Amino acid sequence: MSEKPKKILIVEDERIIAEEIAEVVKIAGYKPLGPVKSYQQAVSAIEKEIPDIVILDIYLQSKKTGIDLAHYLQKRYRIPFLFLTAYSDKKTIEEVIAANPYGYIIKPFDERELLAGIDMAFFKHGTEQKVKQLNNALNAIRSVNQLMIREKNKDKLLQQVC
Repeated sequence: MSEKPKKILIVEDERIIAEEIAEVVKIAGYKPLGPVKSYQQAVSAIEKEIPDIVILDIYLQSKKTGIDLAHYLQKRYRIPFLFLTAYSDKKTIEEVIAANPYGYIIKPFDERELLAGIDMAFFKHGTEQKVKQLNNALNAIRSVNQLMIREKNKDKLLQQVC
């Protein structure tokens, strides 16, 4: 059985660039979603079909920016994202760093750079998920250890552990 292609939402207000991104990710074996041009269109698209990753421009056709959308993605869905933008001034970079993206690609981009950024974002997200699972397992073991120290009655101990 073949694995479903990973879905990539493209949030880009420049049609030609959005189409180019969609073509590159499609050829690479991903399923492009969108493109969408604004914050609200992106939120609607995500509610319709949750992507595996989001590629976002910083400045969109809306009052809210790609950085606002990045914060929304982190709080609500924990979807990895990378920025694709023409802006690299100090203020923009500071805002981007605060958003904690999985990557940052400056336009104009080349295909290899975009695909490398996507691969790195998937790798980083996968690694974070594994670390989270290991931490949850360690916390469970720690809790059981504490119960074992406190509870002397084995029946009560088993009941509390379960």
